[in-house]
Amino acid sequence: MPMPGSWRLPPACTPRLWQSGWASFPQCPRTSPSKRRQSSPSTAILAAPSPVICGPTCRLPGRQRAVKRRKHNISVAMAKAGSMRERDLAAVEARIERIRTTGKASLALKRGAVKDMRRLLRIIQDDHADLQACYLLGWMFWYRHRAMPYIDDELDAAVEMFTPCFVEGVEPLPEAVLPVLAESVVPIAEARLDDPVRLGQLHRLSDDIALWRRIAGATTADDPFRAARLTRLSFLLWFRFLRNGKATDVEESVAIARKAAAQDEVGDTDTAFRLSVLCLALTARFSMNGMVTDLDEAIETGREAITLNAVDTTTVMVRMALGTALLTRARMTGDDEDLEEAIVVAREAVQRGEAGDPDDASALSLLGGALLTRFERRGDLADVNEAITACRAAARVLPADHADRTDAVLILGEALKRRAFRTHSEADLNDAIANLRETLKISGPDNSRRHGMLSSLAGALHMRSEHTGDLADLDEAITLGRQAVTLTHDDHPDRPLMLANLARALQSRFGATGGTADLDQAIVVAREAANVVSPDSSARANVLLNLGSALQQRFVRTESREDIDEAVTACRLAVQTALGERAAALLHLSRALGPRFVAFEESADGEEAVAAAREAVAIIPADHSRRPIVLFELSRALDARFRLTGDETDLEESAALLREAIESTADDADRALYLSRLGDRLRSRFGRTGVPAERDEAVAAWSEAASIVTAPASWRIDAGWAAARLIADSDPGRAAKLLDAAVQLLPETAARHLHRSDRQRALGEYASLAADAAALTLTDTSVRRTDEERATRALRQLELGRGVLLSQALDTRSDFTDLQARHPTLAARFTELRDRLDADDTMAVPLMTGDAGSPQDWGVDRRRRIAAAFTATVTEIRALEGFESFLRPPEPSELVRHAAHGPIVVINVSRYRSDALLLTVDGIRSLKLPGIDAAALANTWLQALDAVRDPEQPARRRTAQTTIVEILEWLWDRITGPVLDELGYRTTPADGTEWPRVWWVPCGPLSLLPIHAAGYHRERPGASGRRAVMDRVISSYTPTVRTLGYARDKDSTSAVVDRALVVAMPTTPGAKPLHHAAREASLVQSRFSRPTALIGGDQDSLTTQRVLDQLSRCPVAHFACHGTIDETDPAQSKLLLHDHGVAPFTVARLASIQLDQVRLAYLSACTTALNPAASLVDEAVHLATAFQLVGYPHVIGTLWEVDDRLSADVAGAFYEGVSIDDGQIDPTHAARSLHQAVRTVRDCFPAAPSLWGGYLHVGA
Repeated sequence: MPMPGSWRLPPACTPRLWQSGWASFPQCPRTSPSKRRQSSPSTAILAAPSPVICGPTCRLPGRQRAVKRRKHNISVAMAKAGSMRERDLAAVEARIERIRTTGKASLALKRGAVKDMRRLLRIIQDDHADLQACYLLGWMFWYRHRAMPYIDDELDAAVEMFTPCFVEGVEPLPEAVLPVLAESVVPIAEARLDDPVRLGQLHRLSDDIALWRRIAGATTADDPFRAARLTRLSFLLWFRFLRNGKATDVEESVAIARKAAAQDEVGDTDTAFRLSVLCLALTARFSMNGMVTDLDEAIETGREAITLNAVDTTTVMVRMALGTALLTRARMTGDDEDLEEAIVVAREAVQRGEAGDPDDASALSLLGGALLTRFERRGDLADVNEAITACRAAARVLPADHADRTDAVLILGEALKRRAFRTHSEADLNDAIANLRETLKISGPDNSRRHGMLSSLAGALHMRSEHTGDLADLDEAITLGRQAVTLTHDDHPDRPLMLANLARALQSRFGATGGTADLDQAIVVAREAANVVSPDSSARANVLLNLGSALQQRFVRTESREDIDEAVTACRLAVQTALGERAAALLHLSRALGPRFVAFEESADGEEAVAAAREAVAIIPADHSRRPIVLFELSRALDARFRLTGDETDLEESAALLREAIESTADDADRALYLSRLGDRLRSRFGRTGVPAERDEAVAAWSEAASIVTAPASWRIDAGWAAARLIADSDPGRAAKLLDAAVQLLPETAARHLHRSDRQRALGEYASLAADAAALTLTDTSVRRTDEERATRALRQLELGRGVLLSQALDTRSDFTDLQARHPTLAARFTELRDRLDADDTMAVPLMTGDAGSPQDWGVDRRRRIAAAFTATVTEIRALEGFESFLRPPEPSELVRHAAHGPIVVINVSRYRSDALLLTVDGIRSLKLPGIDAAALANTWLQALDAVRDPEQPARRRTAQTTIVEILEWLWDRITGPVLDELGYRTTPADGTEWPRVWWVPCGPLSLLPIHAAGYHRERPGASGRRAVMDRVISSYTPTVRTLGYARDKDSTSAVVDRALVVAMPTTPGAKPLHHAAREASLVQSRFSRPTALIGGDQDSLTTQRVLDQLSRCPVAHFACHGTIDETDPAQSKLLLHDHGVAPFTVARLASIQLDQVRLAYLSACTTALNPAASLVDEAVHLATAFQLVGYPHVIGTLWEVDDRLSADVAGAFYEGVSIDDGQIDPTHAARSLHQAVRTVRDCFPAAPSLWGGYLHVGA
């Protein structure tokens, strides 16, 4: 707390005052400070005439000669003066040395000595700041005084000369004269002490401390003013501690203040002042070490000072010191009595000060801080309004360079921030940020409280980010928060608060973006805060709640028992230590216990969760804005207990609580949450009672939740999907509409800037949504549509739903990437608004139910603004040429256009029905398929593939091969046979005729199966050929129809190619050898006139980066190596190169490069097209798809592990089929050539489809 000018030191400590101070010191040789004489010997000496300096001249005409002469005289005079000064100083210094050597002070009385002194006095007359001349003259006058002790003028003159030396710390000085010097410079030091600008400059402050240290050191023990001078030194040390935070300063300040306070009293005023400085020093030391005894002693000392009835000059300061200590303890302990006393004392200080005087402004700042603290506890707007008024008044009268301005502006910024949070005033919030930025600017980087200023500004930016959705503000808040933490050492009392604020900001960014790195860092920071916070700190509960909240959020993702156990422990401790935040602590405890109860079914957790939530409901007032949240938490705890015990009274009470919460909640995201959970409760009751009214109420609740535009898109999707599932059988038309709306929201989920695994998690949850929507659309007869119209609508839903992850997870071409390329600013705005609108921030930060100034609808306003801005942005984008269908499914005409080269078959499997959507040049129609349990089929398939590779059990291999054959025959009977019959492909094409092509788009678990290999391969061909897909058509795959369009656009502009990159790994670290990889590479190279071969080995440096560098240079890329699938994150599936352990060649790496001239990628590796991740089977994210999406219009891949020798043979046959003369190939024949090669192998091994059925073509 800076020292206000109103805390002027009492004049009783200065027996003799120089009104002019140090500013008039240069005149001191002409004006003696002695009260016994009107002039000093130095005045008489200075009265002697000065010598006239003149020099030679030369003859020049007129004015020019005169100017030349003057310039010459000046330069000569300056040179002569410099040399004369050195000569005169040396002469006096020599005399002083002789006096010291001989011990004869009388030598200073010699005529020559007087002449030398006279010359130095003239130097001082010309240059009053010549300390060397003053110092030498002071010693000469001192020796003259020693020789003539009966003449006071000599002593007075010595004091005059030594005074500037004493001020500046020039030593040594005569010990006998030091007390006199100390007395003589007090007015100078006092004048400096009254200069608030000087106090605000650290280097000058340090100079003043050194001066007062010399004054105190030179003051004798029996001097009646010694205590006052020690007090000033203590005050300045305290003030410097506020600036630099150095412990040595505050320790010395306390020690000196104690010494001063122990001196004999001179008067009540002086004693009150000394006690007040001790009060300030002790309060400051508490801020450093957190010792409550210091704070208690400070308050006792301050109260004692008040009882002395100090008057005018110290009354403001005395009350300021006590008020500061009381407010500090009130903030630490939460004691209301201390706070009320602090307010009373601050008001008295304001009343006793002089209105409009900058020196009294700190009293206003203290009052503002105390009122702000009371507002934070009680929420009375009158308090924060008065606090703002007081601080504005202080800021108006304090100039920019005044030491006290920082406090006034800082408290003003905090008060405006708090009022903005309460009233939603954007103007207040912006004003708060401006004021808080000013505090950082005027306080300087070395201010010991800079960490608090940084954290306060970070909090305001954090708040504005929550208000506006601007992530830039949140990013800056985190940056400032980290700087604040850096400025607090491990034992600093403020470190827990700095850490807690940073953790909250990181949690908020996690809530906005979903990035787990922020959540992990928030936990690390919050855990440190909880470890270092003082057990008796009033902030301890909030610090622990921060940690508990973050751990709960991570448990939702990781299901880590350690996380949820630590969260429960933290929340229990918060409940034990919470004061005004007890309801919040209880709420968080219930939140932590609930998930643990559900996950591990420990009944004690369920009981405690309900009890904690009940107590929170009992504490929170009926009209409190946060009451709906508390009701919701109790409802959740009761529902969890119901699920374990089956007690219907819990279910009924849970529903009733949600209805109460809904009634008092506006049309916002929270209302959507409560409605969704009410739907869940009613669905449970309907499942037990079968009462239609409960089903209808559940559907109505979910439907309303799905319609609330300010709710996160993911919540709305979940609500609509839940309603549709409940009424799919009874009202498929309404269910179809709900799911159609849900599918339209999919592009608004899964923030593109998330870590890729986070994106996959977000989208994987909706893997079957589009499939269900398409199935119900085909079932819906409530709307008069033709079969073709229903099929078209279903295909558009599938296109939109399936394309989401491909464009967002891989950053590949889509309408959004086109927008980024052509309108980057608009794309950035769209992304930010989408991500903020979809953020689930219900647990991003702790709920401060004890803060009556925390309104629930702050977030409501923010989400409404974001929703409106998002809608406006999408409208603006759709007005651009080429972006009319932005975020919409493709138009039917666009879909039909892609069937020009052959039919596209989308196989959709849902819980409701199975269909094949047939896209031809004639339009879109559907073919209903018999019921398919695709998940069970895929599971059986994967087990058979695993068994067929078992080298130890031949019988198991044979059984598995039989299973594979049977599944392929089943696929023909149930899916591919009826589809090809419907398309008119009922026979094998005649020799010499062009084979028809079909593109397959299998959805869901069917994407794991070789649709192209379906059929009866063991039977003899009949008149129409075998009943097998490969005997009717040439098959290709595409993840979506639009993706096929992108591939064809690329393929149509290319020609034959003669250059290829051939990568082979005969030996791979950590994998079995591929004995035929080198032979395969040799076969491939022979087909190109300009091949680039990278053949690896055990010690080879065939790395991912080398391959990536070559890809863009070669139109064809051939890989003969191992491949693996990452079942939890398919984007991490990879080809195994030499450095696959540290820098794998993954789907994710492919997405980071641009390939404009490429044509064909041949992935002769294991499982490059398989995606077994159960939650992502509707999103075909694998290496084969990735190569197509990054630019290869043709990709050859494998669905499972293939035989090494056979792989080389198939590759050789494939390249023979696409080769033309002169070492070139035509990639447009890729599908046909692979078909012929595989069909040839099939004819050799018809009963072993595991050898040949895995090869497939993806793309054009």
